[in-house]
Amino acid sequence: MAVLLVVDVIVLGAWLLIDPLQPVEHHLPTEDKPEDDAVIHPVTTVCKSGQASVFTWVLYAFKGLVLIYGSFLAWETRKVRMKELNDSKQIGICIYTVFILCAVAVPIVNFADMRKSVLYGFVSLLVLFATTITLGFVFIPKFYKLNRVEVESEEPARSDTKVTQLSSHQGGVADALRLTIQQKDEKIYELETKLRALTTSGAEDDLLEEEL
Repeated sequence: MAVLLVVDVIVLGAWLLIDPLQPVEHHLPTEDKPEDDAVIHPVTTVCKSGQASVFTWVLYAFKGLVLIYGSFLAWETRKVRMKELNDSKQIGICIYTVFILCAVAVPIVNFADMRKSVLYGFVSLLVLFATTITLGFVFIPKFYKLNRVEVESEEPARSDTKVTQLSSHQGGVADALRLTIQQKDEKIYELETKLRALTTSGAEDDLLEEEL
């Protein structure tokens, strides 16, 4: 990115030093208004220079090379396995869109004879459309995938919460069953103790009867 900025600064700086833009009045066709007894001479001021076409085409050539290099990188990275890093399809669509818009805008800007205000508005609209399409194709899928990952990460957390609640409920039931079993064991032990006592007392009575 720094290299691209440096090249633009060099070309524009050379243009400014060698052949700076100068304001030039451009006279449009006159308009007669008999009802007002007036003749209107529209005049617009534009900036021109003798070598403007040279520097403009140098910039066009440089930007074209950048598009070609971007197409090459998109083609080389088309087989990247990680979906998060494989933007070749989106980059290809962006390059195709920018190429079509440039193919439409460049001839109109350089050869069409229209009002400057209309021309500036048309070019501005194309630039805004191109940048919006490019940013949309590159970043909207990433935001969609990021939101999808967050939703998928929340689902296991919810399932873990349900499992925890179920486990706690089952743990409470198990504790109640253990307490019931313990109470039953204590009751059985108490009954066995009484049975032993009764058995022992019965044997002692039989022994006394035999002695007598």
